[in-house]
Amino acid sequence: MHRLMRVFGFSAALFVCASCGTPDVLPYSDARIADDGTYPNLNVVPVPAAAPMSSTEAQAQIQAVQAARPAPRGLPTSESEAVYLRRLGRTHGQEALRQIEASGN
Repeated sequence: MHRLMRVFGFSAALFVCASCGTPDVLPYSDARIADDGTYPNLNVVPVPAAAPMSSTEAQAQIQAVQAARPAPRGLPTSESEAVYLRRLGRTHGQEALRQIEASGN
């Protein structure tokens, strides 16, 4: 019985694999990449899409990106801001839990 099940399973798998043709598995929508039956010529030097960037251009791009970044925020500037942040740190968790529990009803 087990042998019959193995043969049936193998034949079913073989049928599935044999019924899948390459066009069904890999349909090409672009005519440029369609399989024309030839191999690519690897001796042809590829043409770059754009000229390589020089090191001075790279440095200019890096500086432009760094200039566009927002300035880092420093520590609290006043005593009242520091007190506010400490109080917020102590009460924020409890206040958030209270709001979550109130909205769940």
